[in-house]
Amino acid sequence: MYDKIITNLEKSPANNYTMEEAEILANMILKLGGYIDKNIVIPIINILSNLGFKIYSSETPKTILGNIFVSGNTKKSYGSNKIIIVSNKESLFSQRYIMAYELAYYLINYVGREKYYDKNYTFSKAYSKIKHNSFDEIRADKFANELLMPKKIFLEQYLKAIKKSDYNNEYIITYLSYFFYVEQSCVKRRIIDVLSTISI
Repeated sequence: MYDKIITNLEKSPANNYTMEEAEILANMILKLGGYIDKNIVIPIINILSNLGFKIYSSETPKTILGNIFVSGNTKKSYGSNKIIIVSNKESLFSQRYIMAYELAYYLINYVGREKYYDKNYTFSKAYSKIKHNSFDEIRADKFANELLMPKKIFLEQYLKAIKKSDYNNEYIITYLSYFFYVEQSCVKRRIIDVLSTISI
């Protein structure tokens, strides 16, 4: 399903992608999966499965909420060459975001990178509780936001919630959180992000 994207990234790695290009990549994933412009909860586990990932929910270190492992000893340790681990102490909404974030690192920071041609090397990137300040982390957040809360649908639902609630902020945040199956903190950041790019 996503062979075309992987082939393109192998030829032209995405490690120098801008924030906007990361969002475009997320939309390509949605389009190829048949999810573009649809009012649905984006099936992140299905997307990852189609890319060959196994997902595990387990106990993680206190400061780590998730991690990705590709190649190296991954298959020997987990039975699969590509895995994502999410903390079993996190909510489903949080776990979904962590998975999308780790997918960003796989597509943007791993696929096609010459230094990872050595299959004995294990690629890994932990999702930390600490605030994400680096360019790569912010870019991964951009990808995850667009994948799970596509801008067009998000704006439509945001305006719908405003109209229905007469600008009740608590209702709006809760409605969007359950509509997209993401944490309320993600919704709040997404509202700021989306509104900063448009004029209402």
